[in-house]
Amino acid sequence: MLHGFLPFVGEVPTFLIYIVSEKKGSQFSVSLIHYPYLFAKGSARIHTPEQALEGYIQATNTHDFRQVQPFLGKQAIYYFSDATCRTLMEICQYFENAWDLIKDEHYHISDVQWLHKSAQSAVCLYTYHYEGFLNEEFIEGSGRATNVFEKIEGNWVLVHEHLSSSVTP
Repeated sequence: MLHGFLPFVGEVPTFLIYIVSEKKGSQFSVSLIHYPYLFAKGSARIHTPEQALEGYIQATNTHDFRQVQPFLGKQAIYYFSDATCRTLMEICQYFENAWDLIKDEHYHISDVQWLHKSAQSAVCLYTYHYEGFLNEEFIEGSGRATNVFEKIEGNWVLVHEHLSSSVTP
Protein backbone atom coordinates (compact mmCIF):
# COMPACT_ATOMS: atom_id res chain seq x y z
CA MET A 1 0.00 0.00 0.00
CA LEU A 2 1.43 3.37 -0.98
CA HIS A 3 1.66 5.39 2.19
CA GLY A 4 3.19 8.80 1.52
CA PHE A 5 6.18 10.80 0.53
CA LEU A 6 8.94 12.60 2.34
CA PRO A 7 10.66 15.67 0.90
CA PHE A 8 14.38 15.07 0.57
CA VAL A 9 16.58 18.12 0.99
CA GLY A 10 19.51 18.30 -1.39
CA GLU A 11 20.82 20.14 -4.41
CA VAL A 12 17.70 19.50 -6.49
CA PRO A 13 14.03 19.06 -5.55
CA THR A 14 13.73 15.38 -4.73
CA PHE A 15 11.21 13.18 -3.00
CA LEU A 16 11.37 9.81 -1.35
CA ILE A 17 8.15 7.88 -1.74
CA TYR A 18 7.65 5.23 0.88
CA ILE A 19 5.46 2.18 0.44
CA VAL A 20 4.35 0.19 3.46
CA SER A 21 3.23 -3.36 2.78
CA GLU A 22 2.18 -6.02 5.26
CA LYS A 23 4.25 -9.20 5.12
CA LYS A 24 2.94 -11.56 7.78
CA GLY A 25 1.08 -10.84 10.95
CA SER A 26 2.28 -7.60 12.45
CA GLN A 27 5.55 -7.44 10.49
CA PHE A 28 5.69 -4.77 7.81
CA SER A 29 8.14 -4.01 5.06
CA VAL A 30 8.90 -0.47 3.92
CA SER A 31 10.18 0.33 0.44
CA LEU A 32 11.67 3.67 -0.50
CA ILE A 33 11.49 4.96 -4.06
CA HIS A 34 13.68 7.92 -4.91
CA TYR A 35 12.21 10.23 -7.56
CA PRO A 36 14.19 13.37 -8.32
CA TYR A 37 12.02 16.16 -9.70
CA LEU A 38 8.83 14.17 -9.14
CA PHE A 39 6.85 17.21 -8.11
CA ALA A 40 9.08 19.92 -9.57
CA LYS A 41 7.74 22.23 -12.26
CA GLY A 42 9.23 21.74 -15.70
CA SER A 43 10.52 24.68 -17.68
CA ALA A 44 8.98 23.67 -21.01
CA ARG A 45 5.44 24.88 -21.66
CA ILE A 46 2.70 22.65 -23.00
CA HIS A 47 0.75 25.09 -25.16
CA THR A 48 -2.23 23.01 -26.36
CA PRO A 49 -4.28 20.08 -25.09
CA GLU A 50 -3.21 18.15 -28.19
CA GLN A 51 0.45 18.64 -27.21
CA ALA A 52 -0.37 17.49 -23.69
CA LEU A 53 -2.05 14.31 -24.96
CA GLU A 54 0.75 13.50 -27.41
CA GLY A 55 3.46 14.17 -24.83
CA TYR A 56 1.61 12.13 -22.21
CA ILE A 57 1.42 9.08 -24.50
CA GLN A 58 5.10 9.41 -25.45
CA ALA A 59 6.08 9.76 -21.79
CA THR A 60 4.00 6.69 -20.87
CA ASN A 61 6.05 4.62 -23.31
CA THR A 62 9.30 5.58 -21.54
CA HIS A 63 8.17 3.47 -18.56
CA ASP A 64 9.60 6.22 -16.35
CA PHE A 65 7.06 8.03 -14.18
CA ARG A 66 9.40 11.03 -13.93
CA GLN A 67 8.65 11.56 -17.63
CA VAL A 68 4.88 11.14 -17.15
CA GLN A 69 4.43 13.38 -14.10
CA PRO A 70 4.94 16.77 -15.84
CA PHE A 71 1.81 16.04 -17.91
CA LEU A 72 -0.35 15.47 -14.80
CA GLY A 73 -2.13 17.99 -12.62
CA LYS A 74 -1.29 17.82 -8.91
CA GLN A 75 -4.90 16.85 -8.14
CA ALA A 76 -5.22 14.28 -10.97
CA ILE A 77 -7.69 11.43 -10.46
CA TYR A 78 -7.56 8.20 -12.46
CA TYR A 79 -10.32 5.63 -12.88
CA PHE A 80 -8.95 2.25 -13.96
CA SER A 81 -11.11 -0.85 -14.33
CA ASP A 82 -9.68 -2.26 -11.10
CA ALA A 83 -8.71 0.84 -9.10
CA THR A 84 -9.26 4.52 -8.43
CA CYS A 85 -6.12 6.59 -7.90
CA ARG A 86 -6.68 9.94 -6.18
CA THR A 87 -3.11 11.09 -5.63
CA LEU A 88 0.04 11.34 -7.72
CA MET A 89 1.61 8.74 -5.44
CA GLU A 90 -1.18 6.26 -6.14
CA ILE A 91 -1.00 6.97 -9.88
CA CYS A 92 2.77 6.46 -9.80
CA GLN A 93 2.42 3.14 -8.00
CA TYR A 94 -0.25 1.95 -10.46
CA PHE A 95 1.93 2.84 -13.47
CA GLU A 96 5.02 1.21 -11.92
CA ASN A 97 3.06 -1.98 -11.15
CA ALA A 98 1.67 -2.13 -14.71
CA TRP A 99 5.13 -1.65 -16.22
CA ASP A 100 6.51 -4.40 -13.97
CA LEU A 101 3.67 -6.74 -14.92
CA ILE A 102 3.63 -6.21 -18.71
CA LYS A 103 7.19 -6.26 -20.05
CA ASP A 104 8.15 -4.17 -23.09
CA GLU A 105 4.67 -2.65 -23.16
CA HIS A 106 3.92 -0.27 -26.01
CA TYR A 107 0.90 2.00 -25.63
CA HIS A 108 -0.73 4.00 -28.42
CA ILE A 109 -4.05 5.66 -29.15
CA SER A 110 -6.43 6.07 -32.09
CA ASP A 111 -9.78 7.64 -32.94
CA VAL A 112 -9.21 10.77 -30.85
CA GLN A 113 -12.35 12.92 -30.57
CA TRP A 114 -12.23 16.30 -28.85
CA LEU A 115 -15.62 16.80 -27.18
CA HIS A 116 -14.78 20.16 -25.65
CA LYS A 117 -12.01 22.73 -25.99
CA SER A 118 -11.92 26.15 -24.38
CA ALA A 119 -9.20 28.52 -23.21
CA GLN A 120 -8.93 26.67 -19.87
CA SER A 121 -10.20 23.10 -20.33
CA ALA A 122 -10.53 20.30 -22.86
CA VAL A 123 -12.04 16.81 -22.94
CA CYS A 124 -11.25 14.01 -25.38
CA LEU A 125 -12.22 10.42 -26.01
CA TYR A 126 -9.99 7.86 -27.69
CA THR A 127 -9.29 4.18 -28.11
CA TYR A 128 -6.16 2.98 -26.36
CA HIS A 129 -4.10 0.01 -27.52
CA TYR A 130 -1.39 -1.88 -25.66
CA GLU A 131 0.89 -4.77 -26.41
CA GLY A 132 3.67 -6.44 -24.48
CA PHE A 133 4.65 -9.61 -22.68
CA LEU A 134 2.84 -11.04 -19.67
CA ASN A 135 4.64 -14.04 -18.17
CA GLU A 136 6.73 -14.23 -21.38
CA GLU A 137 3.55 -14.55 -23.53
CA PHE A 138 2.71 -11.82 -26.05
CA ILE A 139 -0.54 -10.02 -25.24
CA GLU A 140 -2.40 -7.13 -26.77
CA GLY A 141 -5.63 -5.35 -26.08
CA SER A 142 -7.55 -2.13 -26.32
CA GLY A 143 -10.16 -0.10 -24.52
CA ARG A 144 -11.86 3.26 -24.22
CA ALA A 145 -10.48 6.38 -22.57
CA THR A 146 -11.77 9.75 -21.48
CA ASN A 147 -9.22 12.44 -20.63
CA VAL A 148 -9.88 15.83 -19.06
CA PHE A 149 -7.22 18.53 -19.45
CA GLU A 150 -6.92 21.85 -17.66
CA LYS A 151 -4.67 24.83 -18.31
CA ILE A 152 -2.86 25.55 -15.05
CA GLU A 153 -0.23 28.29 -14.78
CA GLY A 154 0.08 28.37 -18.58
CA ASN A 155 0.54 24.59 -18.97
CA TRP A 156 -2.00 22.06 -20.18
CA VAL A 157 -2.10 19.07 -17.81
CA LEU A 158 -4.19 15.93 -17.47
CA VAL A 159 -6.50 16.19 -14.45
CA HIS A 160 -8.64 13.09 -15.02
CA GLU A 161 -8.35 9.85 -16.96
CA HIS A 162 -11.00 7.15 -17.11
CA LEU A 163 -10.07 3.87 -18.81
CA SER A 164 -12.50 1.04 -19.50
CA SER A 165 -12.58 -2.08 -21.61
CA SER A 166 -13.81 -2.05 -25.19
CA VAL A 167 -17.44 -2.78 -25.90
CA THR A 168 -18.15 -5.08 -28.82
CA PRO A 169 -21.14 -4.07 -30.95
